[in-house]
Amino acid sequence: MLGARLLGQADVILHDRLIAPDLLTRYARRDAKIIPVGKSRDHHARTQDEIGVLIVVRLKGGDPGIYAHSAEEIAVAAKLGVPYQIVPGITAALGCAASSGIPLTERGGANGVHFLTLYDERLHDTAFWRALAVLSRDTFVFYMSTGHFARVCELLCTAGFAGETPALLVEQGTTPQHTEFEAPLGEFAARYAATHFLTPALLIVGDVVRWRREHGWREEPRERAAYFAEHTNG
Repeated sequence: MLGARLLGQADVILHDRLIAPDLLTRYARRDAKIIPVGKSRDHHARTQDEIGVLIVVRLKGGDPGIYAHSAEEIAVAAKLGVPYQIVPGITAALGCAASSGIPLTERGGANGVHFLTLYDERLHDTAFWRALAVLSRDTFVFYMSTGHFARVCELLCTAGFAGETPALLVEQGTTPQHTEFEAPLGEFAARYAATHFLTPALLIVGDVVRWRREHGWREEPRERAAYFAEHTNG
């Protein structure tokens, strides 16, 4: 495995918060310098500029090309004339959907899939939500929007999505603490109003979610608990 081989060769490893806890102990050299640079909501142990200065091997959770600052980090390497290599990963949307037993696209379910993340200004952009409604028969996956999931469901319904559209929130997907919360889009906010979702979590919206009821294969954990550290101390 290419990623494991590169980890075993690295003198310095920067890692984010969303990696399996035993990954470094299994593959990194004992004398390697390990630097946590992960980010969680409202808590950034190191700025992106600081990460760019330090970068040697950068271990990310998911795919480095999906909401992961890869272009910025490659630009630093290119500026310094340092050769680099990108090891492909599996982004959270693909891993969570597969673990939940649902396809992101399916004949009779969705012709396309859209990966989105939200910034506060988008929550007030009516034109943005109306544009999504035009594609309401596709699948939408919302990343890094944990604090806004209930609001997202409300805005989608207001924009024109059917209230019975299935919505599935996947909490700590693909880990032993993989937990799922499903509800029709129009009922999601009310049903989970008192629920504090553990990060990372993402929201899948679309008719494909209905395949979970027949094809879901994971058992829910007996107790909900944080699999990843809430904050990174660097």
